[in-house]
Amino acid sequence: MPRPRQFRLLNEAPIVTRFVPESSPVANVRTLTLGLDELEALRLADLEGLSQAQAALRMKISRATFGRVVEAARREVVEALTRGYALEIAGGVYRYVHSGKLRCPRCRHTQPLLPGLRRRIVCRHCTHPLQSVESHSKNLNTKESDMDIRNAKIAIVTDEGTTVSSHFGRAQFYEVLTFKNGAVVQRERREKFSPHSMSEGEGQEQGHHDHGHKHETMLAPIRDCQVVIARGMGDGAYVHLTSEGFTTFLTELHSIDEVANAVTSGNLQHDDRRVHHREHTH
Repeated sequence: MPRPRQFRLLNEAPIVTRFVPESSPVANVRTLTLGLDELEALRLADLEGLSQAQAALRMKISRATFGRVVEAARREVVEALTRGYALEIAGGVYRYVHSGKLRCPRCRHTQPLLPGLRRRIVCRHCTHPLQSVESHSKNLNTKESDMDIRNAKIAIVTDEGTTVSSHFGRAQFYEVLTFKNGAVVQRERREKFSPHSMSEGEGQEQGHHDHGHKHETMLAPIRDCQVVIARGMGDGAYVHLTSEGFTTFLTELHSIDEVANAVTSGNLQHDDRRVHHREHTH
């Protein structure tokens, strides 16, 4: 079952992003790409000497996923060194520890981190690639398979308990379904914090910290869940959910029963286009 990608948590952007063999003409040398998430995996495992379990915790991914990332990274580096290839550090699926922003490794410009992994994202200052399917397709196209959604607790955002809400932030409730071997063994409705308790002016003046607090409040009732499903949500909520470890599905299905059937049959699909991107001002 295709799953949305999980952001890997990185400490900082690399100082140098391209290495070329001194004896090779730059124009003729073959270039391999090492993702920023792969570089972070190497740094944690081989420079800091952390165990895979410790490093995975730092990157907010599973131990099995970390093992795959660091193994792929070591192969890239060894191949570049032994065959005289250039090595470019770019792409990957990541966010930084210190902020909810992407930092350009070339010019150090920062901009809001958006979760549109199906399109190319470049630095708004120097146009250097920051997140791109094209630049690192081998990792982005790999399906995550560590968590079995057919044996998970799933929170579906809803307004009345029968349909899936088209906006995460505006929904009034969670319909929480517990699956065991693909069957629903428990179903309950939980109240969710609603931002409509604020006035319109207060909502418009919220800063990054305030939005983070709002998202934390809305997630409090479902901390025991592994998956969140909606028909749409803002980019800020999507990034926050993903960075908090939730697997987030944005689906075209309208009813909760349809979602349950899709989970049971293994046909639940995620659509990145259902992320509501806002225009950001500088």
